[in-house]
Amino acid sequence: TWVGRVDLHATDVSIREAGGGTVSADDVRSMMHFRKGEVFDGSKAEHLRRDLVDFMRHRGHLSAAIQLSHQEDDKNLAVNLIYAMQPGPVYK
Repeated sequence: TWVGRVDLHATDVSIREAGGGTVSADDVRSMMHFRKGEVFDGSKAEHLRRDLVDFMRHRGHLSAAIQLSHQEDDKNLAVNLIYAMQPGPVYK
């Protein structure tokens, strides 16, 4: 399972890997459909989730699944997005 945190104010991405995989922070950043300072749009967060699944499947993780959840940070007026990634085995 990978967990990624996206801070919309800083547009930072951090990925913690447990179980292997091939997604880097730069990979995720290149797929993001939102930028620093934008108003949160849940459809863009979902679009990133679908792009990440496609990315994993193109690298052989045919059963890849990703669940999206979010945490609102009222103090910083930010939304933390959490992508829980289950890459599954690599098919050759």
